[in-house]
Amino acid sequence: MNILNILNKRSRFFYVFLAFFGIINSTMASSILYFINTKLVGNPLPFLDQYDLEIFAGILLFSLLVSYRFEMYMIGLTERIGVDMQKYIFEYLRYSDYERYLKLSEEKVRTAFMDVSKLQSIPHTYVAVLNNLILVVTGITYLFITNWVAASMLLSIIGITTAYFLYEFKSIQADKNKVRDLVDVFIRILNDFLRGFRELKMSVKRSDNIFAKFVIVQLTDIMLLKLKYLSKYILNRILGRYSIYLIIGVILFVLPGVANLDVKSMMVFITTALFIAGPISDLITQSDALSNIAISVNRLDEFEKVLKANMPPKEGLEKLPVFSEPFKNIRLENIEFEYLNRDKASNFKLAQLNLKIEKGDVIFITGGNGSGKSTFINLLTGLYRPTKGHIYYNDHLIETDHYPNYRNLLSCVFADNYLFTENYDDFDIGEENEYFFELLEQMQLRNVIHIDKENNRVGTSLSKGQQKRLALIFALMEGNEFFVFDEWAAEQDPSFRKYFYRTIIPQLKAMGKTVIAITHDDAYFDCADRIIKFEFGVIVKNEMLPEKLHALDVEVES
Repeated sequence: MNILNILNKRSRFFYVFLAFFGIINSTMASSILYFINTKLVGNPLPFLDQYDLEIFAGILLFSLLVSYRFEMYMIGLTERIGVDMQKYIFEYLRYSDYERYLKLSEEKVRTAFMDVSKLQSIPHTYVAVLNNLILVVTGITYLFITNWVAASMLLSIIGITTAYFLYEFKSIQADKNKVRDLVDVFIRILNDFLRGFRELKMSVKRSDNIFAKFVIVQLTDIMLLKLKYLSKYILNRILGRYSIYLIIGVILFVLPGVANLDVKSMMVFITTALFIAGPISDLITQSDALSNIAISVNRLDEFEKVLKANMPPKEGLEKLPVFSEPFKNIRLENIEFEYLNRDKASNFKLAQLNLKIEKGDVIFITGGNGSGKSTFINLLTGLYRPTKGHIYYNDHLIETDHYPNYRNLLSCVFADNYLFTENYDDFDIGEENEYFFELLEQMQLRNVIHIDKENNRVGTSLSKGQQKRLALIFALMEGNEFFVFDEWAAEQDPSFRKYFYRTIIPQLKAMGKTVIAITHDDAYFDCADRIIKFEFGVIVKNEMLPEKLHALDVEVES
């Protein structure tokens, strides 16, 4: 991905503006050089000599205004590109299904956003580089006009040193890429350290290993590689600074004899060399910033290719007649789902799942770790798409573009449920919403949570059990007919666990709601209509409780 091409795609007049900026700045540079040299040797201007100060000031002012407008144009352009790239990543993730999202590592997503932020340095860096290039090219051109033989010799020296710097630049960039790879790994280790802090505190060996075998090793490798490329960069910078002395030495001691350089011409050459010394030094210094931008742009290019290769169709939420009907049932027919590793080999398979869930059902899902419970929930809620088979809502087949509407009808509280810091659902949490405060009382959170009325949000600094209760409140406020609870009672104290099974679930059933709950609380299995047990991706038990069967028999007889 070439950054100039990116800028040109975003603004079709980019190269026109670039050319105009270059012409103005090169004119300014050559005019300043001309003014300096004519004044030093005592020659008058060929025209309007009496207004030389005004002309000089006018050239500077015009160039200043052009530079300001061009840099502001570049800032606006790169900011829009940055926003568009961030929106693109968000759009991909927003429309991506859960399975596809999991295949993208969080570290790569975060790094991509960091790379986008690096684009903000493009205007300052690229305008500075362009300015310096213009000054150098203008200075050399001026020397060719003065004495082409001497200028050719100086250009050869500059060309050789430039080739060396470019070679070292590529080497530095390669080392920086390696550092970026190591930083990606370090971010993953840092995430482990921060997110698993509690678990690390529980094991001295685990804590010692993550520090000694991973953190220290990774930081040391990063440091050594950074020292390697920084040593090259600093050497380049020093050589670039001292190269001007080499050029002055050649002008003073070599060119007079070889190129018949007289005193006036020698003065012009030395003045011009000093004029371009700063820009040459700056170009070498700016190579570090250019390297960082190039790496970020290349990484973004690679990341974008991954996104485009897996870009899901945009999911809308247009009103579909299928989902406007009152809920009756959900049917899973011949469902299969398979986890594949990088070699496309099967890690786990949920096989031949056939299940019908009717309105008002209370179904408990049980089974050991790795039995398929969570996979089943992800399929039922539409987070995963079946490898084979179909899901029906009210006996209507759920097509690919139906999934957003389908998921929208289910309220879920997952085992590792996340509470958002903002009220993205626009829930009414004002005091006039009596239902909300009734739920707070019911969940024993009325005097626990902090309600930020000004920003319309609820504080989430709660214990895990309290977070689950607040998540349940939000799920109830969605007003859906179908609820999924994944180990909801696991973090509750015994009294509230009992309250969940003996009071909340019966209340939901009495309201005609459908409840699917993953649970291991066999002491409360009698609260369900049906128990479904998974083992190794297969349903091994799907039984309605005897008392529920008896109730059905009584109902049929009556």
